[in-house]
Amino acid sequence: MKLQMPMTSRERVLTVINHEQPDRIPVVIGANNATGIKMKPYQGIKDLAGIQAPDKYIYAWPELGLPFGSVAEVREEVRRVMQILGPGGGCMIGPVHTVMNDVPPQNILAMVDAVEEFGHYPL
Repeated sequence: MKLQMPMTSRERVLTVINHEQPDRIPVVIGANNATGIKMKPYQGIKDLAGIQAPDKYIYAWPELGLPFGSVAEVREEVRRVMQILGPGGGCMIGPVHTVMNDVPPQNILAMVDAVEEFGHYPL
């Protein structure tokens, strides 16, 4: 029996772009300036993850977003969306737009954690 190695993040995204089913649903944050992350939540995630690296890029985008619900509500919404859009491949999960300064970093990690927990195929 041959063990299959998990896909890399890049392989997952390329597989989805080709409308094929990856090993799990990829998370996409910061693919371009319209789906990026603001500095405050970026720094919050770095703090939570214990990452000590310089902040190299700040993009001045209008602050129009509002934070979403609790960590539990974010996780449940991600799970719900994956169950609807994920079967068969072609689904990537990420913020609809820029992650604004008022979005708690815990909610961003809740989105990523939900994909890690619930996004493995078969769904």
